Amino acid sequence: MGCAASRSGGQPHPAPLATLTESVYCDNCVDLEEASTDSDSSHNTQVRAAEEASLEPSRFINAFQLIATCSDLDLSGLFQEQKTKLGSPHAVQETLKMIRVAARDVSLSVRRMSNSMVKLQDIRLLSRSMLDLTLSAEVIEVTEAHCVVEVSKSTGDLRAYKEFCTSLWRLLNEEQCGSSSNIQDVSMVGGTLCTKHLVLNE
Repeated sequence: MGCAASRSGGQPHPAPLATLTESVYCDNCVDLEEASTDSDSSHNTQVRAAEEASLEPSRFINAFQLIATCSDLDLSGLFQEQKTKLGSPHAVQETLKMIRVAARDVSLSVRRMSNSMVKLQDIRLLSRSMLDLTLSAEVIEVTEAHCVVEVSKSTGDLRAYKEFCTSLWRLLNEEQCGSSSNIQDVSMVGGTLCTKHLVLNE
């Protein structure tokens, strides 16, 4: 009885509860550490995969890389405005007709903007490029039988612009210059059209 009373009257021993709590806490710690280790391993794997992918040579090349590899590719005139003035020994309406003929010779479409100005575009590039050749040609009357044509390029290929100016110059001056063999030496220097017969400045 005395032993029973002493057992029931005494305070319970806390050791088993503390041990159980500590065990659960430690088990949770192990789980957190394992989860952290798995997360770090997955992150490291992703980083290594990204590094390996960056080291692989690209199968594609963009426009800037292509331009950089072409040392002889000159795009300086693509966005620069160019102007050329041509003398015409014809009246305004006759000169406008010759502009249409010259445009057709180099595959340019013509749209009338006013009584003395037309807009020309490269019909080969209209459907696939926003940087196609865009020209304007304004006819300025000097006398009833003479005028000046000012050709301006806002965007597009400089070569096509030169081809149009050369074609128009030949048409405007073929009567004065005679046969085509007499006007073979035609070149463009900046905004100036130079031939052995004529030099026109801006």
